[in-house]
Amino acid sequence: MLLETFELPEYHAVTGGRAELPCNITQHSTEDKVSLVLWYKEDARAPIYSVDARNSPLEKAKHFPGATLGSRAYFETFTKPTILRIEPIQEKDAGIYRCRVDYRWARTFTHSMMLNVIGKPHLMNV
Repeated sequence: MLLETFELPEYHAVTGGRAELPCNITQHSTEDKVSLVLWYKEDARAPIYSVDARNSPLEKAKHFPGATLGSRAYFETFTKPTILRIEPIQEKDAGIYRCRVDYRWARTFTHSMMLNVIGKPHLMNV
């Protein structure tokens, strides 16, 4: 049995700094719109961040950061590509992230990526 393997795009951040994880939300039709953007970490069943645009344009959508990231995270809808900004980064933020985009008419797309967190070097007293 041949297993197909692929590498996830990797992003890096330093503890105390900022991570920017991209999510391609480009519609495949000018008549379609983003309905939901859901971010997951690892195998979590509940999203760690949600953007609900079912009843409004994406720019005015409701944002729901989960308890995992809280006020450290914000999904920027005005950038190209859109990004999940996490600041300040903590070592526990490292892992695989998935961005799921639900459209009103088109099929759902999921983008996965790896976030590596680099710890700041500690000064040693000699």
